[in-house]
Amino acid sequence: TMWFEGPAVVDALYHDCSPEDVAFALAHLGPQSMSGLSGIATRAAWQDIPSTYVVCTEDRAVAPDLQRRLASRTNQVVEWPTSHSPFLSRPDLVVDLLAGIAEHVRSAR
Repeated sequence: TMWFEGPAVVDALYHDCSPEDVAFALAHLGPQSMSGLSGIATRAAWQDIPSTYVVCTEDRAVAPDLQRRLASRTNQVVEWPTSHSPFLSRPDLVVDLLAGIAEHVRSAR
């Protein structure tokens, strides 16, 4: 497993979040399994289900260029000027994106 801690984690994951959101996030961090980084997927949902990738252009944990390469497999790519954690720093963007996807799916039925 790997564990993130100390000031570097705030800089890498939450640099554009409020102090309150940072405190919440840090209180909920836990060990992460490394197996997800070394396994080979035999199936991936994005191959069969329409998917959206959000590229966080200010991400300091996953390089935006790598995100763009990963995003090339999806149906829709959105770029936001956020850290690794837009669900904390910009929940308005997340809500708008999910509402738009839900509306698209509803109208397609």
